[in-house]
Amino acid sequence: MSERRRRIRMVTVFMILIVLLLAGIWLEINAGYRKISPEEMWEILKGGGTKSVRYTLLNLRLPRIFTSLLVGVGLAVSGCVIQGVSRNDMAEPGILGINAGAGLLWQRFWCWCRKALSALLCCFLYWLLPVPWRWLCWITGWPAQDRGFHPAGCF
Repeated sequence: MSERRRRIRMVTVFMILIVLLLAGIWLEINAGYRKISPEEMWEILKGGGTKSVRYTLLNLRLPRIFTSLLVGVGLAVSGCVIQGVSRNDMAEPGILGINAGAGLLWQRFWCWCRKALSALLCCFLYWLLPVPWRWLCWITGWPAQDRGFHPAGCF
């Protein structure tokens, strides 16, 4: 393939990826209960727009979009680094021992923090205990009084 043809192909692929990225961003902006039209978007970019739409876009949706883009870039860069360090195009995290290191860390965490985790589980179950009782009272028609369960915590 000639150099000119390869460059045209690269530019074409790059433009298609940019269009797909913009389409994904637009879909993510409009994902949810409140749809934002292009006119509302333009008003917000000019500094206007209603307060609720501006809050939804600037404080909820755009940070989520940029965070997901940064996470994707970080994963891509880390993949490139792993492939560059190992000089292997098929490299994956297991080659460098990342999976084994994560497993070891989890095992150590579980051994050291088992008591704290079991205490948290007990607190959660103690908090959840009145739920079946209330459900039973609702089904049978008994008065839904607190029958001595006080999930105020266990510490």
